[in-house]
Amino acid sequence: GGPMIEGINQEHALKALQTTRNPVERYIRLQVLGMDPTQFRKADARRQFNAFYRVRRGPSWQDRFFGLLENESAALSASPPTSSDFLRVLDKLFELTGRWEASFASKLVATANGMAPVIDSIVAKNIGRRVPLSSEKGYRANIHELYDEISRVLSAGVASPRGHEWTERFDAAFGHLPNIEVVVALGRI
Repeated sequence: GGPMIEGINQEHALKALQTTRNPVERYIRLQVLGMDPTQFRKADARRQFNAFYRVRRGPSWQDRFFGLLENESAALSASPPTSSDFLRVLDKLFELTGRWEASFASKLVATANGMAPVIDSIVAKNIGRRVPLSSEKGYRANIHELYDEISRVLSAGVASPRGHEWTERFDAAFGHLPNIEVVVALGRI
């Protein structure tokens, strides 16, 4: 199996998910909303996204971000997203906001397509990496490499015997939730 799944204690992870304030249910609601990104025109849908991902950006940034989600959604949901899709979103988000924000670009792609990984410091740490700073030389190439590596580790981990065991345990713990079939990549939760 992949290092991300092998290095995590299942009992601890499942207990943490069950005792935290409904993270799985909140995540599922976001994935359902992502199926119709026009829902993010509404304040309530934005509040849910912002609370889950701890977005601390103003209305102007949010308008651009959610507009990009709406514009890219059809292309991203048609097939499993690639690192080229992620880079396209990263570049467009930079054009719209003037900021390199790989974590938000990955969250946008993952909201449009549940097969996509999310880049953040915790995920990077779980595979022995760190998220490069946007001010670092070669940032775009380095973040592309990190996205590819997270994608590979996630795919290998989910396909491994340990990944199958995780999936069974997850289904046993959360299979009763409405819209659970929307959750397709255990490593993203």
